[in-house]
Amino acid sequence: MKKQLLLSVLFLFAATPQAWSGEPLTESKKNAIKHLIYLTGANKIGLQFADAVNKNLQPMMKKQYPKIPDRAFDIMWEEVRAAFESNMEGESGLISRFIPVYHKYFTEKELNEMISFYNTDTGKKVIKALPVLTQEGIAIGRTWSKEIMPSINQRLKIRMKKEGYLNK
Repeated sequence: MKKQLLLSVLFLFAATPQAWSGEPLTESKKNAIKHLIYLTGANKIGLQFADAVNKNLQPMMKKQYPKIPDRAFDIMWEEVRAAFESNMEGESGLISRFIPVYHKYFTEKELNEMISFYNTDTGKKVIKALPVLTQEGIAIGRTWSKEIMPSINQRLKIRMKKEGYLNK
């Protein structure tokens, strides 16, 4: 009973807006988060995701439906992008969904310090470089994971046999 009560109290504490950062989520803090999101370009993540989906999906769809003209795919892409753009703001928009995440990990003081940093020349350089660094990092990680996949498969095979999940 005591354990259940303790867990309930911990859950209620964790569910409060100030649980992680140690402070309430004020309008001032929300504004600082939004400012940081726009300053760093994090608001473009949804569009970058849409671009990536389109880049991968369109060639597959063209193969599967070769009779559909390219213009139809262009229209599809324009509408997907427009939907992403029009749903960035508002209560259920992407930006609003980022706010609790930033609030969870950063105090308002830290947010303002980041805003100050990203307004410096070095901060602006970081903002420009991060998307490219991320893309290159993903490509490196993808190549690396393909390279180690045989080792992973071998290890799994040995362990599963040892544990009795595969025939020996």
